[in-house]
Amino acid sequence: MKLCSFYFRLSHSSCFRFRKKNVKKCYGCGDNFAEKFRQPPHNIEVKHVDRRQVRRDDNTGVLVYITDFTNTYYHPSPAHIVRKNPGFDGRVHIDLSTYHSLDESQKEMLKEHGLIVNIVN
Repeated sequence: MKLCSFYFRLSHSSCFRFRKKNVKKCYGCGDNFAEKFRQPPHNIEVKHVDRRQVRRDDNTGVLVYITDFTNTYYHPSPAHIVRKNPGFDGRVHIDLSTYHSLDESQKEMLKEHGLIVNIVN
């Protein structure tokens, strides 16, 4: 069974791929990807490359980020993505061959969540 991952672009490039089983948590909400998210039509996620937040500065209260960029994964919900990326506008990118591999229930779920799918080469 394939697990899908969409990507979006803000300031750093990302890639679309099928979800790996080692992805455990949504970076946006912090919840685990439950078993239902491993079965169609819920087996899609949004992948992005982010600088992860690690803590707040004790003196200023400003968020502190790691210096390196790492892969982050989100439930396919704009609300989860906007928590960490306020500039997210709902658009996700997918290559044509992967888009054709999605079944109708997966495509419908993306629409229900309000994600705008852009097919890229």
